[in-house]
Order: sequence, then structure tokens, then C-alpha cells
Amino acid sequence: MKRKTCYALFSITFITVFFSLILPLQAVNDSCNYDLEFVYGCAIDDQDNYIALTNNSDSTSFSNFANEYFQNLSEYGINENGSCGYIAIGMWLMYYDTYWNDSIVDDTFVNSGVYVQDTVNYSLRSPGINDPRLSSNSPYLSDFNSYLNYMINDQSSTNLHAYLVKLGYELGYVNGNDLALSRECTYSILTNYLANHSLFDNFSFIFHNITNNPAQIYPGTNYTYSENARKNVITYVKLGIPVITFIRSDNNSGHVVIAYDYDDDSDILYCHFAPKLGYNYHQNVFSYGYKYITGYIAGTPKNFDHVHSNNYKNLTNAQQTVCSCQLSSHEHRYNYDSPTETKHRRYCYCGDSSYQAHIFSGSSGRFVFCEKCNYRKLNDGGIIDIPNPFSTTEILEDIENIKESIHNTQNIITI
Repeated sequence: MKRKTCYALFSITFITVFFSLILPLQAVNDSCNYDLEFVYGCAIDDQDNYIALTNNSDSTSFSNFANEYFQNLSEYGINENGSCGYIAIGMWLMYYDTYWNDSIVDDTFVNSGVYVQDTVNYSLRSPGINDPRLSSNSPYLSDFNSYLNYMINDQSSTNLHAYLVKLGYELGYVNGNDLALSRECTYSILTNYLANHSLFDNFSFIFHNITNNPAQIYPGTNYTYSENARKNVITYVKLGIPVITFIRSDNNSGHVVIAYDYDDDSDILYCHFAPKLGYNYHQNVFSYGYKYITGYIAGTPKNFDHVHSNNYKNLTNAQQTVCSCQLSSHEHRYNYDSPTETKHRRYCYCGDSSYQAHIFSGSSGRFVFCEKCNYRKLNDGGIIDIPNPFSTTEILEDIENIKESIHNTQNIITI
């Protein structure tokens, strides 16, 4: 299959022009109504679609880190009693803990990934969570309450899946005899987790919830509500943004998956189905009889610095770890600073840094601007450069001089 380019995540704030329901950026804990909203809680067994993990280690098949991470993610939790919503939340959290900031998931919950060091670093297994598989005759699987007590009381301190189940229970979202969640409850648990860890303000979210029949025609178009949602999800995925996606079949079977890859040639949106058994983590969103997308949650970090993760361990030396930004799938996202008359510095959060000559263009009256760092100089070809308006070095020096002058003469003002 020919893999088409998925574009790098160059912006860490969300811009959307889609017809989505954008929820207020506050943790939600009171909007889950099981009488009015379809719940999602399906388990997928995928024994017939085995793909060896080592077959996924060729980085040339991955167009971005999200693609590499989810195709190699095998430790994501065991979907018992319809807990796919909790598992999808856990996969999303572990992705951003590995990709962007190591403070999102406590290391107690993390099952380290494995990489091979060659001329570049290749991922063999993505970092996941600790969630021990219970034997079929385990007493904890004898009835729902036994399993729920096991997850909350025995597992929630070391198992992210169980921790999220406990959070859902505390929020009042465990009803009946399973762990199925509505779309609203899934969003609520995710945002409450982030709020409880003082991380909520570090993310922007889009929550698109289709309340109409997904097979109905979307107003003003010739495609359905489901097709409209799919178009939006594909757009996010092409930006390298994994999307929690709610899908449904004609017989009202529901499931929650992570969409993370798209092939332009075949027009297939690929997802991680979190199969209970099996090893194929790269499936068409409309596999297993699922036909509709009924909603999605997409989010990206904002105002949130990259903190290197130690989630990947060397296959031959477990004491040696790397961050995802040191893997071969990493795509540089550069910022620019330190302008001089002739050059600027470009630097990526991975540590890559170099100096480059300015690229002047875009005449604006008296000045021309560098396309990268916005350094400006006179437009008449003169050699007198104008201080970069985006650099604060000169301003800070002036402030310090003013402070010193005022302090020496009056000794009363601090700026």
C-alpha cells in the first residue's frame, strides 16, 4: 500500500472551521444521560489478523509519530465489560505523555516501549500501560461487581485503565452491569483527568457530537452527518493529531477507537481498535460491520512546553532511554531567535539547532522582513539594520538601564 504524507503538527493550538460542537473549555461532569444517548462498549477479537510487531519497525512506513506510535501499540488495556471508552482515553493520554510531555501520565502506570539503536532509532513497541490479562476462569470475571471491585480496589494505583474506571465510577458514570460510556461521559472523564492533574488548561479540544441520525444528509450538502464527521477526522489525522472516534453499526453496536492514519489513494481512514485478542492495530474505521462515525474528540497541547520522555528503552540496554523526538519518525518543528544583521538561529524542541542566513522578502514600506524570524532591515539596500520588533533583548537592556538609573537617583521604584 502506498502511504501518503501526513503533515507534521506545526501548531500546538487548534484552529477549526468545521461544523463541530465546541464545548466550553472546562471539565464536564454533569452532561451524561444514559436514557438519551447511545453508549459505546464493544470488544474486538482480532486473532485472524496477526501482524508481528517487528514487521512494523521500518520507519520508512511511518509518515509521522502518531502513525508509528499507534501501529506499534500493543499494551493498551484489556477490554472487559465494554470498557473501550476508558481504553481509548488511556491510549490518547499515553500518546501525549510519550510525544509531548512526560508529566501527563505518572510513570507508575507506564509500560515502557522498546527501540533499536542503529544509525537512527527505530521503535519496536510503543510505550503503553500495565493491565494484566485475567485468565478466563478468574473469579474477578465471574460477575461485573467482582471485576469492578478488582479494578477499583486492587488495580487503580498501578493500572491506568483501572484508574480511569475508578474516576468514571466516582463521577457516577458506572451504571448497570458494564462499563459502556456515552460520548459525553467519555469527554467528561478525559477532561476531569486533566483537570485533576492540573493539565486541563494546557490543551485545546474539539468535541463533535452527532445528535442526529448519522445516516441523514448533512444540511446544505450531499453527504451524511457521518461522512461529514469522517472528513473532519481525516483533516486532523493528516495534521498528525490522533482522534478519539465513536463508531456504530446498523444493529446499534458501538465502539470507541483512535483514528491516526489516512491513505489518500484508497481513501481509508485507519484506526486502533484496541482488540481484546490479536495484533492488527491498523484497521479501516469501517471494519467489523461498523458503518457510521457518530462523534469524535480531538485535542492538542497549548502553552505547554515539551518535556522529554523516558518511555522508550533500548532493546539491548534497558538503562538507556530516549524520548520520542529522538526516533527516526520525528519531524522538526522549528522556532527562530537570535537575529543578527545576516543570520538567525533555528531550533527544535528535540535539541536540533543551527544558524542560517536571513531570507528577506515582503517589502512593507521602508522595510523588508525575514520570512523565518521576522527580522527587518531597510528596504533601500542600506546596511543600517533595524532592531527586530519580535526580539526583546534591546528592550530588556533599556529597562535594566532605566531601573539602575532610577534606583541610583531616587531608590524608590522597581520595574
